[in-house]
Amino acid sequence: MKNSFFRKIAFGLHPDNDVPNDPQGWAINQVSKIPDYTWKGLIPNGSDQLKNYGSFIFNDRKILRKKYKNDPKQYKHEKKISKRKYGVDYFEGLEIAIRHDAALNGQLPVCHRFLHFWGNHFAISKKDHMHTFTTGPYHRETIGPALTGNFFDLLKASTLSWSMIHHLDNSQSIGPHSIRGQELLQRRGKVSTINENHARELLELHSVSPSCGYTQKDVINTSYLMTGWEHRYSKKYLECGPVKFNSKNHEPGAINILGKEYKQTGVSQAKMIYELLEDLANHPSTREFISWKLCRHFISDVPPKDAVKAVIKAWNESKGHLPSIHQAVIEQTWKYTNLEKKFLMPETWLLQIANLCDAKWPLSASDMEFDFKSISYHAEKMFKLTKELGHAPFRAEQPNGFPDTEAEWLSPELLIRRFGLVNIEKRNRLKIKTNNIKQIIVKNFDNSKEIFEKINFLPNDKLKMSLLLSSSWMLKV
Repeated sequence: MKNSFFRKIAFGLHPDNDVPNDPQGWAINQVSKIPDYTWKGLIPNGSDQLKNYGSFIFNDRKILRKKYKNDPKQYKHEKKISKRKYGVDYFEGLEIAIRHDAALNGQLPVCHRFLHFWGNHFAISKKDHMHTFTTGPYHRETIGPALTGNFFDLLKASTLSWSMIHHLDNSQSIGPHSIRGQELLQRRGKVSTINENHARELLELHSVSPSCGYTQKDVINTSYLMTGWEHRYSKKYLECGPVKFNSKNHEPGAINILGKEYKQTGVSQAKMIYELLEDLANHPSTREFISWKLCRHFISDVPPKDAVKAVIKAWNESKGHLPSIHQAVIEQTWKYTNLEKKFLMPETWLLQIANLCDAKWPLSASDMEFDFKSISYHAEKMFKLTKELGHAPFRAEQPNGFPDTEAEWLSPELLIRRFGLVNIEKRNRLKIKTNNIKQIIVKNFDNSKEIFEKINFLPNDKLKMSLLLSSSWMLKV
């Protein structure tokens, strides 16, 4: 039996679900499709949210701060009203509800597991109010649709997205020999500088990784090549204008990166980055690094070398076709189910509990309705519970995303928080149901006999369920 495969590659099986006759085919059939969304309420549009974000910061910086410059108490009061008007304390909780509803109630749970992986690979860390307004739409509208194409498509879409440009400050990068750089030097005597953040993370985290042996000079030159890519500054929305290429900020001349010279002439300046991204996407180090990360995420913290090689082979043969790569990951995950164990990240663990136990999670669309005047307690619950587990999905602490290995999640504090959440004898916050405990165990665990022997001594189903959900069988699959 390999019923635990459904927890390894997705979010387990609901008590009402039949066990698929062909588990691998069931999973593979999902990865050539764009993630689906089943949410019955508001799903914010990314473009609209960018304008909403811009309106909020414009109101704060250009109106409230000036108007109440000498009255900090009134400023604080007015800003609180502004936060509710623009949904600052609402949209993050709503986006979590949309994300979790799709994972649990949609038809493509495996697809959403891969979306969660890639969202964490191309992470947007906690900065400004991005987690409120833009990170959710970035996952849904930038990363999700690219999962049916090549890795190059995904790398290009994320690299040139507003979220990544703003997150890693590429708009601040001005080539010293660019038109604007020379103007700054002549008019103000100021030497313009480049910002290395985006270039460094592109090489280190998103593509080739340090294993390819890039140098600091490669980082600097990548920064030069990326100059000019910025978000448009708008009088109405400030830095929340759309991404564009500004040739006046672009560093001219040929640029050497990883031993290759990238040349530019006139209109081709904007396209230089496409050539670089294609080279990075097809680099052997990129294939090896991300294949290893995929196997580490789905199979085990130290994935079998043969599994990684199989994914690299699929990458090479398909020339980076993501559905083919994901199919290879599924096949290797199936192969090593019951042989290799993986400690689940908190969000994945939470979603599996909600699915297995038919819990009231996420909250319903009617619960999440908001008048933009009062406090949204339901949105706060969606966010606070994930934060309590240490894994609010749109608030990574670092650009490398949330940790993906057991050692980083296996702390007493984080384990106590998990145990507290599933102690339904005292407090059933998720409205976990216990009437299907036998079906849950039989359909989602391969050691059902052992589990029944270990939990049957308990006097009631609440205690049995609490023990099951906090056990190593549930934490590690």
